[in-house]
Amino acid sequence: MNKDKILKLFSIVFECSFIGSVILYVYNYYVGSKKYDVIPEQLQKNLDMFILIGIVSLIAFLLIKLISYMMNKEEKAERKELTKEEIVKKNIEEVLTERVIIYKDSYDVPKEKRMTCPNCKNIIDKEAFICVKCGYLLKPISNNSVKIVKSNGITKKELTNILVNIGLVIAIVICVVLILNIAIERGII
Repeated sequence: MNKDKILKLFSIVFECSFIGSVILYVYNYYVGSKKYDVIPEQLQKNLDMFILIGIVSLIAFLLIKLISYMMNKEEKAERKELTKEEIVKKNIEEVLTERVIIYKDSYDVPKEKRMTCPNCKNIIDKEAFICVKCGYLLKPISNNSVKIVKSNGITKKELTNILVNIGLVIAIVICVVLILNIAIERGII
C-alpha cells in the first residue's frame, strides 16, 4: 500500500470519528435535556468524552489532510522538472502510439497521398510520421511539429475538490464553534 492510500484511509477514519462524535453529542444532549431537568453526572461525562473525541479527531483529520496536501505538492513539483525535450518526446510518443492503435486495422490512403514505407514496403500516407505496420520513423520529429499545451490553470476536478474541502472545513469549524459554545454554557470548559 502506498502512502497516499494509507493517509486517505486514516483521513476517512478520523473524519468519520469526528462526525460520529458530533452526532452522538447532539443526540445525547437533546435526549438528556428532554428527559431530565438537570443532566446526570454520567451523561455529562459521556458528553465531555464526545467533545474530547471530536476535537482530537478533527485535529488528526486536519493534520493528515495537510500532510497529504504537502506530499502531493512535492510530487507535482517533481513532475514539473521534466525538460522541454522530455515533454516533447513523451507527447510525441503518446500521439504516435494512439494514432497507430487507432488506424492499424483500417487505414485507407487516397491514391494522391500514397507512398511506400522504406522499411516494410507497406502503403502509407505521405504526411505520416510513422509507419502503421512496422513502426518505422519516417520523418525526424522536431519541436515545430508538436505543440506543447501548458496548463497553468486549475482543472474542473481540482476546483471541485478544493470547493468540497473548503465546504467541509467550514462545516467542521461551525460544528466546533457550536460544540464549544454549548460546552462553555454548560461549564465544561
